[in-house]
Formats: sequence, structure tokens, C-alpha cells
Amino acid sequence: MEKILITGITGYIGGTVAKKLLEKNYSVAGLVRNASAAEKLQQLGIEPIIGNIHDEAILNAAISHVDAVIHTADSADDAYAADSFINALEGSGKTFIFTSGSAIFGGKENGEKNDFIFTEDFPLNPRLEMASRVLINNYVLQSAKKNIRSIVIVPTMVYGEGLGLKKDSIQLPALINLSKEKGFGVYFGKGENIWSNLHVEDLADMYVLALEK
Repeated sequence: MEKILITGITGYIGGTVAKKLLEKNYSVAGLVRNASAAEKLQQLGIEPIIGNIHDEAILNAAISHVDAVIHTADSADDAYAADSFINALEGSGKTFIFTSGSAIFGGKENGEKNDFIFTEDFPLNPRLEMASRVLINNYVLQSAKKNIRSIVIVPTMVYGEGLGLKKDSIQLPALINLSKEKGFGVYFGKGENIWSNLHVEDLADMYVLALEK
């Protein structure tokens, strides 16, 4: 594989993955919405493709010129976009890495402690508002039957400085700013609920490993 298409490339995760790929001498293309973002990508050595994930003609054209697709745009709940990617990639044997989110594992503990630990082998029964996301993830994985090397990555809470255009995550700055506004650390209920944390560069390295291995 030599040329990789990344969606969400101006974002926190996508930009960091792009930087890691450029460091390994991959050719990287990125889907962006406007000329201003396209110019910024060009300055980083990334080929910009202006369009959006709902424009099937642009997607089909872009995918035909790359060896793999890494989808990091903020659309884990977008069934239409997932279906468009699968349709464009069907029969190609190309790699498709889809980004979901670990909210699929979350309950409604409201700050109460929960000692249960999920593994990949445990049947997932998500809360109602996350059910569609799990269906989309399964749909992407099952596209392996259509000669697509399909992978779903489900990151936990991501932190650290991004390597691309966007340096900060969404969740942690929001929590920090709220705490600053209130004048104290903010948490729900007893504050006993915990979740795993993942550095953005470690996550980006995992995308590269998934692509290559």
C-alpha cells in the first residue's frame, strides 16, 4: 500500500494518523469541505480532495485512486456514509478502517462504580441510543464477505497533543473548561465511574499497525 485516503483529516485523530503515515513515506490524501482547509493540507504535503462523505461520486473517484481508506470523520452513527464506503470498496480487496466510539460500552451508572470488564468475546448489548452504532460496526466488519479488508477501531478517551491541524481533543477540554467555570472538579454522582484513557499518538500508531499488519 502506498496511497491512503483519510476522512476527518483536519480533525484531532485523523490529522495525527496522517502525520504518522507521512513520516513513514506514505502518500496521503484527505477529504475536506472547503478550499481553506485544502490549502492547509497542501502545506503539510497532503493531497486535498474537496467534498464530503455523502457525495458518492467524489467518494468513488477518490477511493479508486488509493490503496486504503481510514475513516476518522465524526460520523460513527452515520449509516448512510458507512454504506457509501462499503459500496465503493466492494470487491476491491482494499483496507477500510472505520472509527467508532467506546460509548457503545457505556451504561447509565450516573457515577456509580461498575467492576464489569468487557472483552472482544463478550456479546455486546448496548443501551438503546448506541444500538445503531453497534449495527453499523457489525455491518462494516461483515463487509469482509465483499472482499474488503474491514477493520473497526473503538478508541476510549483520547488525550494528548494532536500532530495535525487540530491539537486538542473534544471531551477533555470541555471537562476542564466546565471545571474552570464552576471553580471545582465536576463529576456525576459519587464520581466512582472510570474509563480507560489512550494517548493520541499511541492510537495513531495502532491505526498504522492495523493498516500494515
